[in-house]
Amino acid sequence: MIKTYQSFFFDRYYADSNYIVSIDNTEGARQAVKYLIENGHQNIAMITGPLSYRSARTRIDGYKEALVEAGLQVNEDYIVVGDYTFDGGQRAAKIIGEFDEVTAVFASNDLMAYGAMKEFSDSGKNVPNDISIVGFDDLNFSQMLRTPLTSVKQNLKELAENVFGLTMRAINGYVAPTHKVVATNLIERDSVVNRESVHNISAVK
Repeated sequence: MIKTYQSFFFDRYYADSNYIVSIDNTEGARQAVKYLIENGHQNIAMITGPLSYRSARTRIDGYKEALVEAGLQVNEDYIVVGDYTFDGGQRAAKIIGEFDEVTAVFASNDLMAYGAMKEFSDSGKNVPNDISIVGFDDLNFSQMLRTPLTSVKQNLKELAENVFGLTMRAINGYVAPTHKVVATNLIERDSVVNRESVHNISAVK
């Protein structure tokens, strides 16, 4: 008897994948950058994950889509490759800090956002008044920071339910390739400032 095996991947893509469960990385990134644009930011940098990761590449797609939709130019110099770590966020923020015109950063995960916030603070920049930041993942610690981080939230409950559901279908012999995409939502906190409000306060002073 020839046995057949079904491959199952969570947020990973391979040519022979039968079952995939992933979050909507592109739309999540687009939501984040659109939110920054709606708050008056035009020069927006991005800290990506490792480009070998599909999640990193699709989040770049979302970043660019939001800029293009708003009629803003994509400046490749503003896209800094990170590694999904705190230290990687710090290193990327040092590079971004060389662009005085940048007023906001989209970090591809919360850990890099934390590192960027630390670096900006150490260099004398206030988050969010000097530079706004949005992360991705909405880790529990993000709401506990001195400046709570606005972040794209992954619906872990829905992800888990889909993983379980597809696993049971595979066990029961359902073999048709399936790709489940789970939506994200933006959690607004205090790490983004409205540029118009800042200008108005400055004018009053």
